[in-house]
Amino acid sequence: MKLLGISGDLVGKKTANAVNEVLMRAKKQNPDLEIE
Repeated sequence: MKLLGISGDLVGKKTANAVNEVLMRAKKQNPDLEIE
């Protein structure tokens, strides 16, 4: 299974950081998960 994180924030990095954190936690819960 592949999980794709999309961030559309043009001004700051908070949204991108939040998306990345969610992807990393999902990967930690399920090591077989592919993330992008």
